[in-house]
Amino acid sequence: MTTIETVEKPSVSSVIFDLDGTLIDYEGASNEALRAVVERHTQKTVSWDLHAEIVGRRPQGKDGWAHGILSSLEIPDDVLSEE
Repeated sequence: MTTIETVEKPSVSSVIFDLDGTLIDYEGASNEALRAVVERHTQKTVSWDLHAEIVGRRPQGKDGWAHGILSSLEIPDDVLSEE
């Protein structure tokens, strides 16, 4: 005869979603990081307006934000690796 054992599953009491900056200020941190890298290698800076143009875009490809930043700051594309 087979015995079936009942196991009580823990209940989920809450779930937290961070809706792209609701709980954590990701945009401020990403702007600061991007600005630091650009300023370290050039005499230029990334403005908040320029940063707003890249939000939601992928970094790779000719339409990616990496090329957008370089183009806006007049930095040659050849500084990017293919990776």
